[in-house]
Amino acid sequence: EIRKFIRLILGGFFSIKTIYKIIKHVFLEIFNNKYKTRRSMLQPILGFDIYLNLLRKYKPQFSTFFSNHVAGVMHRYWKDSFPEDFEDYKEKNYRDSFNQSSLDLALQIADYQIGLLLNFQKKRGGKFWVVSALGQEAVNWGEHIPEITIESENNLLKMISLEKTFYKFLPSMHPDINIECKDEESLNNLRRFFSSLTDVENTKLFIERYKPVNKTINFTLNSTKVLNKTKKVKYEDSTFDISEFGMGFVDRDQGTGYHSPKGIFMSNFPSDIKSLDLDDYECIDTTLFYDFILSYFKND
Repeated sequence: EIRKFIRLILGGFFSIKTIYKIIKHVFLEIFNNKYKTRRSMLQPILGFDIYLNLLRKYKPQFSTFFSNHVAGVMHRYWKDSFPEDFEDYKEKNYRDSFNQSSLDLALQIADYQIGLLLNFQKKRGGKFWVVSALGQEAVNWGEHIPEITIESENNLLKMISLEKTFYKFLPSMHPDINIECKDEESLNNLRRFFSSLTDVENTKLFIERYKPVNKTINFTLNSTKVLNKTKKVKYEDSTFDISEFGMGFVDRDQGTGYHSPKGIFMSNFPSDIKSLDLDDYECIDTTLFYDFILSYFKND
């Protein structure tokens, strides 16, 4: 990874300004441990440099840049920025100035990137959209329990006696995991064995939320107070340390903001709003954008 990063630097994919920000952040982490919570905000800066470089070089008819850093900070620090959204905010001092400024910083990064893309499109007479299917709002999860995570997929499959070549772990957002199975038999074996894995009070650790699709299945990792206390799991009437199953705990800031069905659509062409007939929808179906985008290329 370091070699790849050096090649990107030597290839001119990162600006001097970005390299300076990375170096500065590393030194800030050394002197103040709290800056580690902002490390995720380096990713959109690095990724955007590469994206903008390629955008200017190839000038595609259509492209997208996915950014999640604002959402990530909102998840963690909503209470620090909007304490009045919580019933007991007058009795408790929720506002942490460092965490609050993290959200401001995340928005500044997004604002700067939006400005660059908007100027790029204005110069070539193109359209620029900002689209999000979801918004966020305050949430109270109750008592905080450290979350379980899979640290070794191979160890997990080995302990439940499944052939690792039959399973492929696909990208997903924790605490969800997505697994592609070789065939129907391997899928059923996975479901059966995962349903047998519990904490010492027989609460399942893998919750099947959706029906399988094309031999791919989704599970949610279920953290419990008992599991966090004992660090023990039960499997086929035997008790094991959780680490034997390639699993562990991640103790991070408890989220105080979560998804709400209130997204956004912004365009530098006001006529786009009318073209989508958005006024006819109480809740806008995001698949509408699929046809809307394709309409630009129907004559190609």
